[in-house]
Amino acid sequence: MVGPSLNGHGGISSVCAEYFDSGMFDRCSIKYLTSHREGGYLSKFLVALYAYIQAVWYLTFFRVDIVHVHMATGTSFWRKAIFCWLAQIFRVRYACHIHSGMFPKWVNIDCSIKLRSIIKSVLRNSSVTIALTKEWGIWLAEFAPGTTIETLGNPVTVRTAKKELTPWPTVLFLGRLSKVKGVNELLSAFKIVIQQYPSARLILCGEGDLAAVKDLVVRLGIAENVEYPGWVSGSAKHQLMSSVWVYALPSHFEGLPMGLLEAMSYGIASVASRIGGIPDLVEDGKDGLLIHVFDVEALSVALIKLIESTTLRETIGLAAREKVIMKYSCATIESELVAIYCRVGLEI
Repeated sequence: MVGPSLNGHGGISSVCAEYFDSGMFDRCSIKYLTSHREGGYLSKFLVALYAYIQAVWYLTFFRVDIVHVHMATGTSFWRKAIFCWLAQIFRVRYACHIHSGMFPKWVNIDCSIKLRSIIKSVLRNSSVTIALTKEWGIWLAEFAPGTTIETLGNPVTVRTAKKELTPWPTVLFLGRLSKVKGVNELLSAFKIVIQQYPSARLILCGEGDLAAVKDLVVRLGIAENVEYPGWVSGSAKHQLMSSVWVYALPSHFEGLPMGLLEAMSYGIASVASRIGGIPDLVEDGKDGLLIHVFDVEALSVALIKLIESTTLRETIGLAAREKVIMKYSCATIESELVAIYCRVGLEI
């Protein structure tokens, strides 16, 4: 299996770390190759080069049943495509696992006709291309006809959490602090929330363009109500997830966001954009609230609705947790991935 550092800050790292922490690597004899780690250009180059050397070593001297690559867009795709080409050279099966919600935009707008042709070739020559949702699977099948498509959700560890909510309304955001994650809309909507709930707090967890975010917060006049803990993990994340009232993800592009899955696993009522794989994950009004991208008014209304009704928050949160337990637990996703491996000819 090929992907970014298991300690990295991002969705794919979180997915692969879940597989590792659940014990799947041991049960299925998976060797994990780290193809990317945060750092300078030289450091990134050396990490990728070492992963390529490792891949050649294993493909040459060991029995490799399949090379499973986790891919996003841009450099991530091309970095992982080399592993696919190595697998072809050694006549070994490979699987392309597509994660980025921006993949269609990247392919159709940012890539030339020649590059699109190469991308199609990489997907068609795979033993299987894994999509996060049925919607993405349909798009991939139309983009690269002849590709074997399977759908597989992201795994999440369901933890038993003793809820100790903050005494004031608290909204949590987990993700990169950028415009495409809907942070600007969230801040504008939260200003409206504060007018009705002056003690409300917004916790923005993540890395990104913090200076631009803080500048907008100041211009909106909500600096006293917004916190920036940075990237959180482990016990710090657990404590946050156990105490916040609402989770918000008004993103412009998404695949199947790990932050949203984690929030649902804790029984947190969520507000999210009706884009990418999110509508496949969240049923509006039942286990979350969905809004259209850029709709600040709808976002503020949804946040206020959840803040003012304890019953609604608890009902939605419970339904969200039950869905994750049934469909996205590590055990469930592992069994589905093993079934995919078996369907392409592996013996596990």
